[in-house]
This record gives sequence, C-alpha cells and structure tokens, in this order.
Amino acid sequence: MKIAVISSAEISMSNKIITLVQEIVLFLSKIPNIKIITGGCLGVPGLLVKKAKQLEINTIAYSPDRDGDKHNKRSDNLALCYFNEIKHFSGLTARSLAMIKDADCILMLNGRIGTLSEFTIALEEGKRIGIITNTGGVSDHAQYILKVAKKEFPNQTFFSSKPKEVINWLISQSE
Repeated sequence: MKIAVISSAEISMSNKIITLVQEIVLFLSKIPNIKIITGGCLGVPGLLVKKAKQLEINTIAYSPDRDGDKHNKRSDNLALCYFNEIKHFSGLTARSLAMIKDADCILMLNGRIGTLSEFTIALEEGKRIGIITNTGGVSDHAQYILKVAKKEFPNQTFFSSKPKEVINWLISQSE
C-alpha cells in the first residue's frame, strides 16, 4: 500500500505535531508492505520520512526538481539519502499530480497552500483522503472548503483528530 502524506514543509513544529508524527510512523510501521510517499520536503513530511527510515519503512520522494543536485540545493527539501526511491519532476504541479496519482490513498494533516493544492488534486482524482483534524493549517478547514466548493465527493474523505482512526479508515478503504 502506498500512502502519500501531504502536510506542511514548514520546519518549525510544535511539540504536539512532533509527537503526533512519531505516533503516525509507529502505527504505519505495523502495516505490511507500506510505502510512504512525500514531496521530498522538510517539515512534517521530512520528519515523518526520517522516523520511517529508522523503522526501515520504504519511502519514496517525488521531488519537484529535475535532478538530485537541484533537489539537494533547495532549502526546503529533505536530503535524498533518506529515501529508498526518488522520482524527479519539473515543478511542483507536475510533482504533486504524479504523487497523488501513484498513491493508493492520502493522509493529510496541518498544511499550507501546497497541501491545499494536493488536497484538491486528490479529490478530483478520486483518491481516498484521511484528514487528521486539530493539527492546524488547511486540514482544520478542509470540511469548510468542501462545503463552499458545492461539489460532492461521497465516501472519499474521513475526518478525525485521532491518527489511528484515520489510518484504519484508509486501510479499510484500500482493501
């Protein structure tokens, strides 16, 4: 199962978010054949990938840069040595679309404009999206965004402040 984690690349994180990320990785480590996909950035996805590497979980970077040299020169990217597999794209939009299409499901928490963009791409691509609420950022506004969008996405999203509930829902929808 490939799970794309969409979240903020912001490097300053609260202790609550750091603890939450650790809880998420420990729970994901119990899922057989799990692969974690991120956009190769720092912040929450970067911390999650670093913890995943410690637990020997396979990770895939979808870099918005055309090669490893460009990727490693960007200040908001995680070093590629943390990933088992790397895919390069030219630009954030191409990267995000490929990442979402390749994922079996999406796990979303906190986030900024990039997370919002990936959320809407995932909706339009018909992906199942588990949103961990009370984490700040756009995740706490996703239900409102769906309401004002005035478009139905039945059985495609699940909201909870409990990471295990969200991940269990994603697993149950992927079986």
